[in-house]
Amino acid sequence: MIKKVSTLNYPKVFMDKVLLRHILLNLLTNALKYSGGHEPVKFRVLQIADQIQFIIEDSGIGIPNDEIPYIFEPFFRSSNSEGYKGTGLGMSIVKQCVDIHRGTVEIESILHKGTKISVTLPFEARF
Repeated sequence: MIKKVSTLNYPKVFMDKVLLRHILLNLLTNALKYSGGHEPVKFRVLQIADQIQFIIEDSGIGIPNDEIPYIFEPFFRSSNSEGYKGTGLGMSIVKQCVDIHRGTVEIESILHKGTKISVTLPFEARF
């Protein structure tokens, strides 16, 4: 279950909708998968100056701190993800899509407590 935390009116944004779909679908799917469906996944959208920020937060298995630097590498899967289906490509795809938009992605995670991922993108993508 995805829990919407706030609803605000935001200005129009000019982004590649296919790339944005890849970003959000991968992040939300991971949050739901690794939280086991026991707790709602929080999804927030914020405006920060001329940028939009998507924050996805779960209460799942978390990512070991020493593995966070590798999470965007193609085919990398964290050591505690055994038993969960996946190819290790999702976060690599997210990073590539964010980079194309000239944005940033940040990960905060506590093992056995959950993960918070923040994606910040400019309102106007300049490819």
